[in-house]
Amino acid sequence: MKKFFNIFSLTNINNLFFLLSFYIFFLCLIIQATFLSTFLYKISLKLFNIPNSASLSKIQILNDYNEIINYIINIKHNSLTLENFILSDKANYHFYEVKQVFNFINFIFIICSLLTLIYLLIFYTFNKRLDIILNRICNFIIYSTLFLCIICILNFNFVFELMHNIVFNNNYWLFDPKIDPIIIIFPKEFFIVCIFFGFFLLFVLIYFLKSLSKYIYAKSNLCK
Repeated sequence: MKKFFNIFSLTNINNLFFLLSFYIFFLCLIIQATFLSTFLYKISLKLFNIPNSASLSKIQILNDYNEIINYIINIKHNSLTLENFILSDKANYHFYEVKQVFNFINFIFIICSLLTLIYLLIFYTFNKRLDIILNRICNFIIYSTLFLCIICILNFNFVFELMHNIVFNNNYWLFDPKIDPIIIIFPKEFFIVCIFFGFFLLFVLIYFLKSLSKYIYAKSNLCK
């Protein structure tokens, strides 16, 4: 825990700004990777018996799921039409908002990538010790991720609703199954799988950064 507070004892506010920028960069990367990991949905189809709940075949559901994903990630895709579901105006607008959020995440990802690269070049130029900053990054990510993970485990419903209330300025995300039965193919359990897969990716990246930090430290000592 002492390492965590050492992060915030940095007198140079630019260092803290960099850590936040790097963390946001990582979050955006994880969100994009998780969103594009369509195998998670294929696993959830069988795991939560979604075809039976929706009274549709696995192929029918996957076709509509892929159409939604393509609509969200493709900037040129301006309309959403599904084979097996008729969307209400509110549902259509919600998917449009999700598309806008994903585009915004892409934009933030690019900005934070550039800021991170610039800082690393500056830090290496004047300090020559990348292992130090990598350790600080890892410590910051570890404790922040553990905090978020514990909250999700204790009360996922609260986190799920809070996230939607922060991201969206309306309640269109609250689908009525009678009006928009498409919600049936997106059970809350699927989002739980996605979130904890995201946490898994974060810890994999942390392991990679820790290993990279040790390698750089060992190499720098050999060069002395």
